[in-house]
Amino acid sequence: MPGWHTTIFPPYFVAGAIFSGFAMVQTLLLVMRKVMKLENYITVKHVEYMNIIIIVTGSIVGVAYITELFISWYGGVEYESYAFINRATGPYWWSYWAMMTCNVVSPHSRCRARTSRRTRARRRGSS
Repeated sequence: MPGWHTTIFPPYFVAGAIFSGFAMVQTLLLVMRKVMKLENYITVKHVEYMNIIIIVTGSIVGVAYITELFISWYGGVEYESYAFINRATGPYWWSYWAMMTCNVVSPHSRCRARTSRRTRARRRGSS
């Protein structure tokens, strides 16, 4: 059946579940941390560790998306290639690119910005 590659679904599903679960917990945690004044108990280091898990699982999800693209291209099945191209450029192109942006691009760009900001602060402090 075109488009049905069961070998990539289990890790894709697990990584996506961990990714979305950690993102939701972190969203609620950050709000509760401020509202209930838990900054001494839930430190920035805890949040950074959660960010690392979100970035790793987001990377796994990104690799699954790229694997889908590769399989549709390499398999040579016309219907599967059409289905993938239609997903990215068809009538619902906006939802596909929103998914790619939110799941892959956004977590990595936010991490890179925080890392570079933290590195600059360390350089200023050590000089």
